[in-house]
Amino acid sequence: MPPNKRQHYVPKLYLRNFAEDGDIIYSYNFDSNKCNPVSINSICQESYFYGQNLEIESQLSQFEGKIAKLYTKILSEKTVKNLNKEELHDLLFSITLQKDRTRNKRDDGIDLWEYLWVNKYSQFILPLLKSHNLDLDQANKEILDHSENLWIFDIIEADIDYPLISDLDIFIVENLSDINYIIGENPVVLNNNFSLYREYSSGLQSPGLQIWFPFHPKLALLFIDSDSYEYSPTNQDLIQLSKRIDIEKINLLQLFSTGNNLFFSDKSYCPDLIKFVHENKELKPEKVREEKILKKIKIRDKDAQIIAVRLKGYDFNVKFSFLKINHAINRKLKKYQKDLVLFSKNPPIRNPRLMSIVDDRDNMVYGDTPFAKGRKMSQIIERTIGG
Repeated sequence: MPPNKRQHYVPKLYLRNFAEDGDIIYSYNFDSNKCNPVSINSICQESYFYGQNLEIESQLSQFEGKIAKLYTKILSEKTVKNLNKEELHDLLFSITLQKDRTRNKRDDGIDLWEYLWVNKYSQFILPLLKSHNLDLDQANKEILDHSENLWIFDIIEADIDYPLISDLDIFIVENLSDINYIIGENPVVLNNNFSLYREYSSGLQSPGLQIWFPFHPKLALLFIDSDSYEYSPTNQDLIQLSKRIDIEKINLLQLFSTGNNLFFSDKSYCPDLIKFVHENKELKPEKVREEKILKKIKIRDKDAQIIAVRLKGYDFNVKFSFLKINHAINRKLKKYQKDLVLFSKNPPIRNPRLMSIVDDRDNMVYGDTPFAKGRKMSQIIERTIGG
């Protein structure tokens, strides 16, 4: 096999923590309803997942080598308080990167783009191409063929966006129960016990945000909006959980977010996991495309609309016994629950300064171009309510 052909969207450095002898991990498949031992080399990967140009894979591999030492340090010390500024930056970027680099994220992004092209953009752009005597069928084909490359922008966004979560408190959540954490194909999961716009609340600047990432059978990272919840860490940034129900709730987020497989470290847990999946898989949110008209406008004396199109199904609201909602904050957000237009004008965010920093980083990458301007409203919505 050519070097760098097999490209992982969940790095082996995370999977290895769940594997026997650093290689064999146990996999539960939804279709077969069976558990099997598999090598970490063969899962969460595709041939040329990031494209035939190996530059992206090469840069990701270099970064993974760097953060492997960082996660080993966190695993050993069970704290993030000893991280220096560079290590903290790398930790934050590793989270936004893992959130955006998965197969589900890619496939959903491609589907959304193709829907927008076929149903929205093409009716305006193809007539312009026709006026220049271009082959419309060929143009349409090339645009759709290249849609698979557009999701790479998500990886760029991960680097731009990581400051948005720098205001969150970070905790190590140690699992002291009789079962282990599991990990899925989308292991970084956003959860929120607040309802901002209807059920949408998965933006990186959403009030009430929680980000969960189990990186070891007994350890998970929790990034949390400290103004929105009350909780009592065991020691500084360590939360210890001994109740099985609490661990099952954290595992539920992996069940909700994964594609077709779950991975775990202990073979004997298979019967319990199958039972757990059967009891909870009907609760898994369905992915549904939703379209909203934000504003009706005029362009060259013709009627037009500004619309927001996003995919439901990434917004989770799993509640935990050790996290209590700050109801005073929740009451202040109720005005947004039925008004998406209000989001576009005055979005509810935790830290306006961080949004400004990210806007500046955005402009450095994309500049003051029509493409950048067209992205602005969608980025505001994505960073505040997700999508």
